[in-house]
Amino acid sequence: MNEKNLQQLKKIEIESLRLFIQICDRYKLRYFLLGGSCLGAIRHKGFIPWDDDIDVGMPRSDYNKFLEIAQAELPENMFVQTVITDIEYPMCFAKLRNSNTTFIETSVKNFKINHGVYIDIFPLDGITDDEFERKKHLFKLKICHRAKSMYWYKGNKTITLKSIIYDFVFKIYYRNIRNIIKSEEKLMLKYDYDYSNLVFNYCGAWGEKEITPKEWFGEGKMADFEGISVIVPQNYDAYLTKMYGDYMTLPPIEKRVGHHYCEVIDLEKSYKNYKK
Repeated sequence: MNEKNLQQLKKIEIESLRLFIQICDRYKLRYFLLGGSCLGAIRHKGFIPWDDDIDVGMPRSDYNKFLEIAQAELPENMFVQTVITDIEYPMCFAKLRNSNTTFIETSVKNFKINHGVYIDIFPLDGITDDEFERKKHLFKLKICHRAKSMYWYKGNKTITLKSIIYDFVFKIYYRNIRNIIKSEEKLMLKYDYDYSNLVFNYCGAWGEKEITPKEWFGEGKMADFEGISVIVPQNYDAYLTKMYGDYMTLPPIEKRVGHHYCEVIDLEKSYKNYKK
């Protein structure tokens, strides 16, 4: 992606974030910037310069409320994408998509879904304090993730004897991706955010690093993100240190790269123009 496209992409995502926050403020819904977006807000007062996405998290009750009301509150070109609203969408978290744009990622290029530019909206759930029970719980989730990978990488994966065996077993047990996602969501909902000491972004990219004391999120703190007032975890220092270590030190130049790989980027035309 060239620099001009990157800057235009960021402007589109910022507008999506602005719309998201307006709804959260209007209905008093809790949210926090997560991961690299939180780091960007603290270290750069906006995007990490080489980053290309926005991640927010919401306690499950607020997340569910957002999904109920958001579509009716948004402009016509904005689409709240979930496994319910987009039948082939293969994830357990939501995306807020701009349907007037195109951002077809390599990993999902074969899925018949909305491929507009997006921000990620993750549900935050509780997780048990008991280490043994937590390990059992996470193992069950790993089975779901492996089963889901059959669909996530359809048409893109290397076929091996091991993958053939896994796929055969999982297809018998789960039958389709919707059953996998139901199983995954049932596990995620086992521990209520508001009654747990530890909370977890089950859908995040950092695995168990994203298990944190709930008090780190707290009521949140205001921060600046590209001129927008946003909410980050109350103890963002503890949160970012666990995620990234010495987070105020920039990584080596060779690691300053985006992490999304796209087949098609067109920020002025709808993904519908690129349907097969």
